Amino acid sequence: MIQPSPFLLALDLSGKPVLVVGSGEEAIARASALKEAGASVSLVAPAPEAVLQNWAAENNVSLVEREPSEVDLDGMWLVVLADQNAQWAERLGRAASARRVFFCAIDQPKWNSFAHVALARAGALRVGFSSSGRAPALVAALRRELTRLFEEARLSEFVERMAELRQRLPPEKRAEKLRALASQVHLTGRLSLPESDCSE
Repeated sequence: MIQPSPFLLALDLSGKPVLVVGSGEEAIARASALKEAGASVSLVAPAPEAVLQNWAAENNVSLVEREPSEVDLDGMWLVVLADQNAQWAERLGRAASARRVFFCAIDQPKWNSFAHVALARAGALRVGFSSSGRAPALVAALRRELTRLFEEARLSEFVERMAELRQRLPPEKRAEKLRALASQVHLTGRLSLPESDCSE
């Protein structure tokens, strides 16, 4: 049976209530990304590390210190389990499915309804990578390399110039001018892969 491909999309999380369950750096990374996307973030952790407590206080994010419960999902739009806990993954995954809430347990895909996409960023531009959870290390490497290329080319500045030009141009000239500029964008070079195979 052919494994179905994930449907990639960009969610508008502005003002949406989301929950992150976790105790340390991984929880901070996920909560930070969600907050940057404009979501209203809450945290639940039975034994939060000091770094998480400090981050929550600095970013005005609610942090409840206890084990997660199914009722924590009530009213949520999306939930992320950042800690490696199979029992929580199953319990929260079932509760999320029953409530039709998007759910992801990091590195525990059995109960997930979505997977995170690795993003290479250049200002307002986002390029996403996904391996459907099959090769996360490769996804991270590709994101790193593309981010490096973006920075070397100062792509974020070019994105802003394109956006400003789009605002200034009259509609009848906009498409032709912007397409002409975009046609001059080229990615040169080659992708190098390890010469050895992937056997142990």
